Amino acid sequence: MPFAASGEAKIYFDADGEGPPLTFLHGGGSNGAGWWRQIGHFRQTHRCIVIDNRCFGRSEPGDPSIYWPTLFVDDVLAVLDRLEFSAAPFVCQSLGGWTGLRLALSHPERITHLVVSSSPMGIDSREARDDALRFARSVGEEGEDIEAAALGASFRQKPPDLVWLYLQIGAFNRLNNRGDGGPMPVQERIRRLYAPDYVVSKERLAEVACPTLLIAGAEDRIVTARTAKGFADLIPGAEYAQIEGAGHSPFFETPECYNGIVSSFLARYAARGGATRAADVYPGSGTEQA
Repeated sequence: MPFAASGEAKIYFDADGEGPPLTFLHGGGSNGAGWWRQIGHFRQTHRCIVIDNRCFGRSEPGDPSIYWPTLFVDDVLAVLDRLEFSAAPFVCQSLGGWTGLRLALSHPERITHLVVSSSPMGIDSREARDDALRFARSVGEEGEDIEAAALGASFRQKPPDLVWLYLQIGAFNRLNNRGDGGPMPVQERIRRLYAPDYVVSKERLAEVACPTLLIAGAEDRIVTARTAKGFADLIPGAEYAQIEGAGHSPFFETPECYNGIVSSFLARYAARGGATRAADVYPGSGTEQA
């Protein structure tokens, strides 16, 4: 299996397809395998790179003692260097948004486009914290599996095989064990993600220079559409797309719509060679553009 060395970690990655690079960073309930509904679409036009975050999926070791979010950017750069790509667009889901934003701020020369879905990105935001706390309280009261609860109500009405697959992919992560405590409690992971020296102020969002798109699921209970739209308003030239019928994982729950939005974003920037207005309309039903 292909690995990139990053400090004491061996970061698993896979690359498939032909064309310019396109890198995918998964969320905390998934790993690189979760992007299977994107690879079949984007491999026609891009060299698709999927990465298992340290302590997730096939990356080694699984020891939670090396789970330090401050190292995530170095891990990603190790993969790009191993593949000899100087820069790439990044498509980031939830936890991946922490890395994508910090990459854009600390190594702007290595990122050409930033797409973030369903992520608070570790921004110092009362709104984002309130969203997460509200979700955590509701899950605790209802006794739900935290990762199942993150799925939108519309998706949970679909054939159960896809819901089962979604949960099984996340179950391969030794770090979180589907949110049931695992080797590292959820509270400790959150504490490390929101460490004072790692949090990004809202003011710093003005420093993001690459074309940026934020995507929200209308049924997301963890990072609400209101919060995601508020972040988009703080990033110069950023665009925002809302997907109806999707919860916290629109890339998995509504892949055709999600893929169409990302494809349109990448194609328009490549064609125009510059920023587009936030008022541009995305094709495809079930989306709202602000």
